[in-house]
Amino acid sequence: MSKVSLGFVFAIMVAFCSGAEAFAEVGGCPPSDNDCCVASPDDSPGCVDVACCEAICAGDGFCCDVIWDFVCADEAVANSDAGGPCVCGPGDPGSCFEPNQTPGCNDPVCEECVCALDPFCCDIAYDEDCVFIAETDCAEECGAVGAIPTVSEWGMMALATLLLAAGMREAIRRPRQASAS
Repeated sequence: MSKVSLGFVFAIMVAFCSGAEAFAEVGGCPPSDNDCCVASPDDSPGCVDVACCEAICAGDGFCCDVIWDFVCADEAVANSDAGGPCVCGPGDPGSCFEPNQTPGCNDPVCEECVCALDPFCCDIAYDEDCVFIAETDCAEECGAVGAIPTVSEWGMMALATLLLAAGMREAIRRPRQASAS
């Protein structure tokens, strides 16, 4: 009886269930747009640099069969640091309103606010949680347009709505009282 790896079975199930085309060579590098030095933002396998991808997947087939995760990205960075085929720089921080999987974002004031609330955003990776913080808790510092209101802002909006409604009720009552006289 031949042995089949669980990663192989999972990769085939994912390909079948998602309608994706299976890779030509299981364990090889699937076509990918993923940066080799960061985890895949869409949980897909492989990375764009074929030489790097092959080097990493030779020791960790999970990276090409299932998902290019933080372990794969860390292996690529270590490979780069050791002079291997992977080329990883310090990372280019992106917008504070988009996950970029590198530490920090491109607005220092916003970054400071976000990272004060969640150090992971500047120490490890700027992910979806960091974007949420930029849009909510740090909306003012980050200049968030159309940001989600905070709890206190919701309270102020509710109060304004009640006052507006009370004022409109008064305006509606006054003409009736004036015509009744």
